[in-house]
Amino acid sequence: MESLDEAVKQYGSMNNYIREGLGITDKELASLREQLLEPAK
Repeated sequence: MESLDEAVKQYGSMNNYIREGLGITDKELASLREQLLEPAK
């Protein structure tokens, strides 16, 4: 997807995009992961 490639190109990684581009804190990201992802079995 071009939009994902552009985010990585501009911010260096998806983690940087999430934190810097979207302004999501580590605490918010951890909460989102807990709500949206299933634990590995």
